[in-house]
Amino acid sequence: MPCPAQQLQRWCLCAAYLSEREIALQPGGFDEAAQQFRDRIDVFADYVRDLRELDPSSEFHLYSVDMFPNMVQKVIYANRIPEDQYTINLITDGAYSYVKFTDLYKGTNPKGTHDRLLREWKEMKEHAYANGRADAKASDQGSTADYLWALVDSEPNAHWWLARPKLLSTSGDGNAFATQVQKSPKVRGVNISQLLSANIKPSKEATEQFKALYNFNDGYFSAAEREGKDVLLLLGTIHPNEQGFEDYARFTKSYYGDRYAYYCKGRQRRPRKCQFPSKNNSSAWEWMMLMPPLRRN
Repeated sequence: MPCPAQQLQRWCLCAAYLSEREIALQPGGFDEAAQQFRDRIDVFADYVRDLRELDPSSEFHLYSVDMFPNMVQKVIYANRIPEDQYTINLITDGAYSYVKFTDLYKGTNPKGTHDRLLREWKEMKEHAYANGRADAKASDQGSTADYLWALVDSEPNAHWWLARPKLLSTSGDGNAFATQVQKSPKVRGVNISQLLSANIKPSKEATEQFKALYNFNDGYFSAAEREGKDVLLLLGTIHPNEQGFEDYARFTKSYYGDRYAYYCKGRQRRPRKCQFPSKNNSSAWEWMMLMPPLRRN
């Protein structure tokens, strides 16, 4: 069991009914890791059900990437947890959050769209509480993807963590609806680099544990250190959106010259080859801020 039983009063959801090896092991490929996560949502839900049976007064705090609103339906609602005994934090998947929001609310009446999504989400919630299970639509990741903001807005104890809330947009109404969402107390601007700086960097032990967990090492930028240069890290995205990336990389090096050591950090899901050394495409670039020489800057 990964979480000690004495912590039943305030649970942070964690993988359960799995061996330590199963919990620790994550496939190297993005698609394989994502599928493993999907496959284990039901394990989460079963574990929460049993915890609630052990102690009906337990509190549950769910943190989930915002691509998976179905987790809320299966883990919280289907287990009939009272509203005052859970919190929900949807954490941005990255560019997906802003692209999805813009696409959902792109019409001339985004508020009308949102009212409909709110109504549908609440209907699915009521069904899950009434029947002790989520229906087919509420259980499916793809079918619930449209409800990421409706979910948060409908819940008294829910928040949406975004790195850049100002990237939310609704062009059909001159960004009026998007601006309202940006200013909502349910939307929290969370900077990963600042969190790492505040909670990990001050402790050498925590830094080393974090790097070990994500397979980092200080040798990533050793060439830059030997040459006494700062690092310039080029970040990639999905391949179709990287038109002219090689030209951009060459221009960047030509413009800034030899004062930097150049590296590439591809997108986690499908990293690309780059003319500069590539570094740990499987992880977020913010985590690299823990390593020298980046952590100095």
